[in-house]
Amino acid sequence: MKYTEIPYLLGFDKVSVKNLYESLSDVNEKDFEKVNEKMFFIFNKYEDISKATIIDVTDTYFAGSKINIKKRKGKDKKISKLTQIGLAVSFENGFPIFHKQYHGNLSGMDLKNKKIASIIMDRGMLSKENIEMALELKFKIIAGLRKNSALTKTFIEPIKRDDIYSAKCRVPLKKTTVFIKEFDYMKGKLIVVYNPALEVVKKEINFEKELESNFDIGYSLIYHNTKYSSAQVVKRYYNKDMIERAFKQLKGVLSLRPIRVWLSNHVAGHIKICYLAYAILSLMNYKLKKLDISAVEALESLKYGYKVTLKDSTSNHEWSIHVPLEPKQKKILKKLNVMPKN
Repeated sequence: MKYTEIPYLLGFDKVSVKNLYESLSDVNEKDFEKVNEKMFFIFNKYEDISKATIIDVTDTYFAGSKINIKKRKGKDKKISKLTQIGLAVSFENGFPIFHKQYHGNLSGMDLKNKKIASIIMDRGMLSKENIEMALELKFKIIAGLRKNSALTKTFIEPIKRDDIYSAKCRVPLKKTTVFIKEFDYMKGKLIVVYNPALEVVKKEINFEKELESNFDIGYSLIYHNTKYSSAQVVKRYYNKDMIERAFKQLKGVLSLRPIRVWLSNHVAGHIKICYLAYAILSLMNYKLKKLDISAVEALESLKYGYKVTLKDSTSNHEWSIHVPLEPKQKKILKKLNVMPKN
């Protein structure tokens, strides 16, 4: 941080990582929500966030020996101390809407207060209870639904392969083609999705392992209660990679995993730092889209911009100048509206 303009802009000489964690963990949820509301207001200028929101949960591990949390198995089957982060982002640009340290169902009020029209969720988040909660709150949802024996027997088993694997059921996607059938289910529709390419891949894996393949391999389920057609719903669901890119940036570029954080309030502070940093990256990505430069690429380029401080030893007069920027750096700063003043 000492090599940035942050200390100058905020009016302090230096700040340690420890102080940064503690200052953010001292901010209570009510005060942090005010920050989040301000960001929501800004992002809403660039995208109508109320149209659709994507929600997902990710695991992140930490090594805090002073935190009384039992080790649990994460999505990757690893057993360790972990916390789960629930993240909601906008459909088009991945602007963050809210985040939660996840210990159960995400509160529907977080979305209701923001007047979100529809929610898109991965199958890991949806349950019958969550559908009932969404219907009670009058949300429109598109979500993957985990297969179980009852759903498989009722909706997948009766389908004839020649019936679903036909032109009338075909839905082309960006990277593959699927075939669909819809049924009435819980005041909405349950879509059975058959993916022949996925079936082949999974069967090959089972052949290698000398395992039997279930008849429902290659099939998945999507629930929705929206006004969209089944084909539109499937396309929206499979185009939800914005949330995956968000988690990729959080875990990769921003190092979400608080490996050296030992206290629970420091873990909370670390997550807030990553969330705020991701908010900045998402806005940078939006503003730099026309330059075909990502936020990470822009920051890498701007690492080599310098401000030199000069001092007259006779008069002790001190002043600063910026080393001339390269053309690419100028374009980036102009798009971000942060051109330096000499």
